[in-house]
This record gives sequence, structure tokens and C-alpha cells, in this order.
Amino acid sequence: MDKLTPELVEALTLAQDEIKHADKDGKNTYFKSDYATLEEVISTVKPVLNKHGVMFQQISHRSDVGACVETWFFGHGGMLSTGPVTIAATQIDPQAFGSAFTYAKRYSLSLACGIGHQKDDDAEQGMRRKLTPKPKDAAPDPVVHKYKVMKNDTIIAGCQDPIEYLQLCRE
Repeated sequence: MDKLTPELVEALTLAQDEIKHADKDGKNTYFKSDYATLEEVISTVKPVLNKHGVMFQQISHRSDVGACVETWFFGHGGMLSTGPVTIAATQIDPQAFGSAFTYAKRYSLSLACGIGHQKDDDAEQGMRRKLTPKPKDAAPDPVVHKYKVMKNDTIIAGCQDPIEYLQLCRE
């Protein structure tokens, strides 16, 4: 159970303000794309978190479909879980599960620290579907969100309520 203290929230807020997006230091030859490795994500967030007195720990959970990892923050008399992240293994063998664990650790830590590292295609490559670009002359979205979760210049989620916004950020 989380024991969130004002001091831990302040430290995480200060750290989040300093943490930058991870550099894309890996190459995926299959999809011909660049990505940030787990090592790069850890190297990006760990020194800033530690500077503000926050430690992160990642734990695994049982999963029959792949790897399930949960990131926890500890410091200033408090602790905070960011929730489990499950990544399915493509096959039932050690290499597939190891790969799923690496993905789960990288995605969980990136999510927990609010950083990006690769172009977000909304899992389209994993679904093996073709992305259909929006026509340049298409009408803009008529919904105006008071609170927005952005990736570059794109709204990836939005809402009107601050509590709902905080839940979106946590997810």
C-alpha cells in the first residue's frame, strides 16, 4: 500500500522537472527505427531521482502471458507504486520472456518518470496494421480539453477534470 508523503511528492515533482527524455541509443533493425535502451532510460532518470533523495525499485509479478513489472519510488518517509505493467511474450521460451521483461522494465520506468524515448505509433507496428495519415485539410478536433497529456504537438489524452487528469498521468 502506498504511503505518500508531501515530502516525497515534492521530491518527485522537482526530479520530474529536471528529467529529460531518454536518448535513442538503440537500433531496431526489424522496424528500421531507433529507441532508448533500458540502460539509457535508467541512466537518464536514476541520477536525478537520487539527487532528490528518491530511490526507484522495480519488482516482478507472476504473469502467465509474459512479464509483469511494477516500479516503486521510496524516499522522504514515503513510497509510491506506479502500478504493474504487463508485456506479453511472443513465445514460451527464456529469450522471449527475457525480452518481455526488458520491455516491461523500460516501459514501466519511462511511464513512472513521465519520459518518452521513441516515436509513439500507438502500437500499430505491433498490430501489423498500416497507419493511415490524417488528411492535411481535415477539420480539427472540436473537443477542447482543459487538461491535456501531450507528446510533442499531439494530444494523446485529454479531459476536463483535474482528478481525471491525474489518473490519466498515472496510467
